[in-house]
Amino acid sequence: MSVQKKLQEMIAAHVAPTHFVIAYSGGVDSHVLLHMMHQLRQDFSFSLKAVHVNHQLHASAKQWALHCQHICDALRIPLSIETIQIDLKPGDSVEEKARLMRYAVLEKHVDNNSILLTAHTLNDQAETFLLQALRGSGAKGLSSMPVQKKMGQGKLWRPFLSVAREEILQYAMKQKLVWIEDDSNVDLRFDRNFLRHDIFPRLLERKPAVLENFSRSARLLAEHEKILSEIAEADFQCVKTDNLRRIHLNKLLDLSDERQRLVLRLWLLKNQIRSPSEKQLKQIQRDVLHARNDAHPVFVLNEACIKRQKIEDRGQLSAVLCLLIPYTHHTSRCEFE
Repeated sequence: MSVQKKLQEMIAAHVAPTHFVIAYSGGVDSHVLLHMMHQLRQDFSFSLKAVHVNHQLHASAKQWALHCQHICDALRIPLSIETIQIDLKPGDSVEEKARLMRYAVLEKHVDNNSILLTAHTLNDQAETFLLQALRGSGAKGLSSMPVQKKMGQGKLWRPFLSVAREEILQYAMKQKLVWIEDDSNVDLRFDRNFLRHDIFPRLLERKPAVLENFSRSARLLAEHEKILSEIAEADFQCVKTDNLRRIHLNKLLDLSDERQRLVLRLWLLKNQIRSPSEKQLKQIQRDVLHARNDAHPVFVLNEACIKRQKIEDRGQLSAVLCLLIPYTHHTSRCEFE
């Protein structure tokens, strides 16, 4: 089945008239997506716009924005150009920070009648899977990218996620499209580029189905992650209190070590605290959960901290884990109580 046919069937299956928003970088993948959607809107009842995010990380960033404007004007597709300023701190990843800020900007253009389209391909999925594996990620990280997900009030679709980049290039050349070539995409200092240009060509020679295999592994791990999330939520309902920043310590200790870590991750997530590493979770278990009864351990996690506390519950004292947000080194002990 052709790339365009797959996209057509995906849109046809979505019955309600919809407003589509295309994340348009100007590169070949997003240009092909833009071009296909331009053609398909003649057959379907949907409105269409594009959003270009200028990260101000390349000397040609302004020229790229002008190129995108020129293409969208020719296709009569409204374009919003968003310029962002990336504030990097020591240890920050440029790629990760840019990605987070880009999605935050794109989400502003999505409402409950909108679907954001990105042009991630099968190659992107395989690269993300291997990148996450190299970072030592668990099932959630290795699940990589879903084809569809909720985004803000609307949805996010990745219609090319089962399509190889080679197929996208063939379409672009056949249609004589003109796209942006970002020279930073061949800079091997970036891990993704190293995998794309050095590692994957070798893997494809040895295992021609490597892209599909990695994608299947990611999909299976996504299913496992969903099951783990359901288990964690059920366990959380058993240990929670009336205060989201407190959970019952003794009930948490009744769980296995592995399920304790699942609950701790979920608890922190519900409190909008970035997920801790495996090492940090084990340290919380060792230093806080299993500390002596007369100890007063405090575990600092970014701008929050976790400590043990005793509260009155139905006329009896009950031990809980307490989360304090925000936390500074000047916080006095009485502020925990």
